[in-house]
Amino acid sequence: MQMYTHHPDLVEIVGYAGFDYVMLDMEHNRTDPETMVNLIRAAEVSGLTPLVRVGANDRFLIRSAVESGAQGIVV
Repeated sequence: MQMYTHHPDLVEIVGYAGFDYVMLDMEHNRTDPETMVNLIRAAEVSGLTPLVRVGANDRFLIRSAVESGAQGIVV
């Protein structure tokens, strides 16, 4: 499921609903690194594989997502 949210609770609900992964969209929904970490943690605690869609093929954006815990990157 692709999500455009800043609320970790919504990510957890998706996980508990039985989805396998969540794609956190950072291309159209810019968010700070702390929020990204919280969203990824919420995904992991609820059994989701966290994927992050970055805004550009930029090594700094990709590195930030990976360091935050993303298990996959969509460019």
